[in-house]
Amino acid sequence: MKNLKDSEITVTGKYVKPTTNAPTLGTNDGRGDDTSYGGENYGIVGISDTNNVSYNYADLVSHSGVDNSVKITHEDAKIFVEGDQATGIYAENRNDAEKTNVVVNYTNSKAGTNGIDVRNSNVTNINARGIGIALVNKTQNYTNETNAGGTINLTGASDGAFAFGNKATSTAIGSLTLVMGKNDILTGKNGIGIYAEAANINLSNDKFTVETQDKGVGLWGVDDTHVATGANHQKTFQYNYNGASNKNGFAMAFTGNKAGRTDTTNDLDIKFTNVNDTGVNLAYERTESKAATPTANKGTYKGIAGILVNTNDANDTVTNRGNIEEDSSSKTNVRAYGAVVNKGTFIKLW
Repeated sequence: MKNLKDSEITVTGKYVKPTTNAPTLGTNDGRGDDTSYGGENYGIVGISDTNNVSYNYADLVSHSGVDNSVKITHEDAKIFVEGDQATGIYAENRNDAEKTNVVVNYTNSKAGTNGIDVRNSNVTNINARGIGIALVNKTQNYTNETNAGGTINLTGASDGAFAFGNKATSTAIGSLTLVMGKNDILTGKNGIGIYAEAANINLSNDKFTVETQDKGVGLWGVDDTHVATGANHQKTFQYNYNGASNKNGFAMAFTGNKAGRTDTTNDLDIKFTNVNDTGVNLAYERTESKAATPTANKGTYKGIAGILVNTNDANDTVTNRGNIEEDSSSKTNVRAYGAVVNKGTFIKLW
């Protein structure tokens, strides 16, 4: 499956009956317009499977064998999805495909108007979540890491200093206009830039950028996930927190589903910015914490961190070889953490 240059995918999460060629049969016959945006919606979905279906042959000539693989390519294109759970790209490893056969290639060579927008600007559900890229491993307690998860290959814009994104100015079919700022993936409240289970995540250039709002996570790795192995301080994950002052954000989080020990690694340097606010200090916290409504465009005093570790087994390890620092665009003197460890073993290597 390919979403190539100058292509666009729009999923609004709101049904509006066509004014011409309106449906006269099926479930949409007589259906009125939705009054709100919602639902569980996806831009691209790819699932590897061993179920015997007529088109799922490994050998298309002799019609034999089963092709348990999926490959999704997004290259300098646009994806806009809204809903109670909005996912830009979803890939799933079902029935233990080889990791190298479940692949998401994501290229965003220039920031601004291309990328994935799951910001959910029109969704009113406070629990709604947008996920840029999700790679899910269906077998929770896998026995062989080679036959679990998949591979995500990233190329980010690396397009100068950071700039926050904003609401898309047009979602009309054929004229989708995204306002990505300098982000490769743009999410909103409860947002996750990249969610990956037992995955190898590769970055081909020097930077990849994700923006979230309240309670967001830039990159969420689960179980045996390995991020940019061998980067050696030559590559950076930029996390832009653009949420409320009384919420928090995490550049990366590492958790676990699998029973027994898992080992996760990150080799990317991490930089985070706190709403471009250089005045987050104790005096600010005392004042802002008493405000009836959070002040707009002010940094969080509730907490921002480079890495959160919260695995399901105390013997799980998360090894970080990257530097963690705050971007010069903001200055947080209260509750700014390199790493927060709730459960699991965190290992820092330089």
